[in-house]
Amino acid sequence: MVWCEGMEGWKQATEVEELSELFKGVPPVFFATSSTQEATPPLPISKTKEPEIPKDEEPFIRKHRNVIIIISLLLIITIIEVVVNNNQAAKQEKLEKN
Repeated sequence: MVWCEGMEGWKQATEVEELSELFKGVPPVFFATSSTQEATPPLPISKTKEPEIPKDEEPFIRKHRNVIIIISLLLIITIIEVVVNNNQAAKQEKLEKN
């Protein structure tokens, strides 16, 4: 937003005719140099750690991860087998009808 004497109120810089030339192009990518890095302090980053969970209080999924993976794989294999068998049975029926 900009304002100068003679303006009724604040305007966006892109709406001021005298400044519109400044906003026509796309600025180049900014690459930090050693001088800009020294002049600009880094933003504070909060490093929050997740609270550690005692081993005896681990969540169910983490505690039984291997069992859950095995059951999931068996379920997927069973579903694939059922689909394949149904397709084979449908093909067999089609052949028998012809």
